Amino acid sequence: MSLSSEGKNAEAIQDLSILITADPKDFGSLLNRATIEMAAGDLAAADKDVQTAVALQPNNAAVLSSAGRLAEQRGDYPLAIKYFSKQIDSQKASPYAPSLGETPLIGIGGAFAARAEAYHGLGDEKNAIADTDSAIAAGYKEPEVRLLRANIFFEQGDHERSAKEAELATAEHPKSDYAFVLAGKTYSALGMRDKAMQAFDRALSLNPKPYVYVNRAQVRAPSDTAGQLADLDAALKLQPNMPEALSVKATVLARTGKYAEAIALYDQMPASTASQVWAKSARAALLSKAGRTAEASSAFAELRARAKTAADLNSLCWDEATAGVLLDDALGECRDAVKLSNGASAYLDSLGMALLKLGKLDEALDAYSQAIAKGSGADSLMGRAFAYFKKGDRTHAEADAAAARKLSPDIDATFAEYGLKFDQASVASAAATKH
Repeated sequence: MSLSSEGKNAEAIQDLSILITADPKDFGSLLNRATIEMAAGDLAAADKDVQTAVALQPNNAAVLSSAGRLAEQRGDYPLAIKYFSKQIDSQKASPYAPSLGETPLIGIGGAFAARAEAYHGLGDEKNAIADTDSAIAAGYKEPEVRLLRANIFFEQGDHERSAKEAELATAEHPKSDYAFVLAGKTYSALGMRDKAMQAFDRALSLNPKPYVYVNRAQVRAPSDTAGQLADLDAALKLQPNMPEALSVKATVLARTGKYAEAIALYDQMPASTASQVWAKSARAALLSKAGRTAEASSAFAELRARAKTAADLNSLCWDEATAGVLLDDALGECRDAVKLSNGASAYLDSLGMALLKLGKLDEALDAYSQAIAKGSGADSLMGRAFAYFKKGDRTHAEADAAAARKLSPDIDATFAEYGLKFDQASVASAAATKH
C-alpha cells in the first residue's frame, strides 16, 4: 500500500463505513477497513473492527489471518500464534494453491509462514524454521519466507545457509525486484557488499521502484554518505514525501550533524505517517540531539501518554535510549514492552540498551543474555560487549564484540551512532581477533 495516498485511504474508509453501516455483518468490509487502519497505525480502531469480524466469523481463515496480523503488529506474539494456529487447524484439508484473486496469506501455507514470523518474534527459532518448512511443503514460496529463514540462519551464525536462502529467493523469483532486494540485504549483512550491489543493480533493472533505492542506500558503507543521499534523492524523485526515504535520509543527515535538516524531513511526511508513534518518536529524538530539549521532552511525554502497545512502547524506549535522553522513562517503557510481549527478543534488546545507558550493568547483561538466548543476533552481542567493557571485563567484551562483528561487519559504526565506542586499545585488540 502506498503511504503517499492518505487522501485515498480516507475516502476508502469512508466508503467502507457506509457499507458496514448498511450491513453490520459485512465482515469483508470490516477486514478491509481494519487493514487500512493498521497501515495508518490506528491499532485501536483496527482491533475494534477485527474483533467484530471474529465474533461474526470465528473460524473464517481471512478473519483469523487478520486477527493474527494485528496481534503481531501490537507485539503480542503469543496471541498471534494462537490465531494463526486456529487458522491452520481450520485449513488442514485445504493446502494453499494459487488461484485468481486468492490472497496467499489465507492459504494454509501462508498461515504457517505467518506463524513462523510470530515464533521468530518470540525468539522460538526452532518452531519458526519448522513452520517455514511446512509453508514451503504446502506450496507457499513467497520471497518473504526465504527472507525469514535467511534472517534466522544469519542470527544463528550459519552464514552459508543464510546466503543459500538468498540464492533460492532469486532462483524461484527471477523476475521479482523484491527477491533481489532481499537477496541484496542478506548479502550485505553477510559482508558480501559487492554481491549485494549486484543484486540491487538487477532489482533496479527489473523495476526501478523507490523502495529499491532506499534499501540500496541502507546497505552502502556507512562512510558512503554521498552514495546514500544520491539513492535517497532518487527515491524521492520517484515518490516525493515517501516516508521511508525521508526517514532514512534524516538518519544520514543527523549522522553528519545536520539536525535541523533532518527534523524538516519528518515535517514533510504525509499526515497519516507523521502521526504514527515511530515517526513522532524519531523526530523527538532528533529534537533532543539538536539541543531542543524542552520540545523533545514535551513530545516524548505526549507519546508516552498515548502509547498502549508493546511496539509503541518499544519505539519510545529505543529512541530515548539510543539518544541518551529521558532514560528513566525509557527503562519503564521497555519493561512494559517486554511484559506485554511475553519477553520478545527485540524488546529485551531495547531493555538492555536502556539499562546500559543508565549504567545498570548487571541488569543490562541479564537482559542482553536473555535476548541472545532467543536469537537476537549481532546487536545484542555488541550491547553485551559494551556492558562487559564498562564493568572492566575485557575478555568477555572482546569475545562478544568479535562475535558481533562476524555477524555484522558494520556493527561498530552502528553503535557509534548510539554514542558507544570502545577506546583505541580495545578497538585494536578486537580488530586483531578478526584476522
